[in-house]
Amino acid sequence: MKKPPCEWKVKELVPLLRAVLAYIMIRERGMSIYQTSKVLGVTPAAISNYLSAKRSKIELVNEFISNEELHSEFSKWVEKLLAEEIEAGEVLCLLCRKVTKWKGFCIDAGELSINDSA
Repeated sequence: MKKPPCEWKVKELVPLLRAVLAYIMIRERGMSIYQTSKVLGVTPAAISNYLSAKRSKIELVNEFISNEELHSEFSKWVEKLLAEEIEAGEVLCLLCRKVTKWKGFCIDAGELSINDSA
């Protein structure tokens, strides 16, 4: 039985989006795991897992970070989160919609990939 798209998004895409946001906050903004967890509304252990690929596919996080268009989009939302202009849940919903409509984003048999030639 094929799973509905919303179930797939909650299990696969949302953790990936959080992982990318966490990566930017920690590696590029110099935030701690604890600070990042507070902003994203998850536990420090979850952030640690995101960054060690226990909950997300690290190669996809790296693809998102290395794609200039996506990196810029995520960085913009990180700035809004840090300025407390928007809640993490709202950012995740907005990013989920944008990423699934983005021309280079592919879902094939439940697997995520980024196609730079799209």
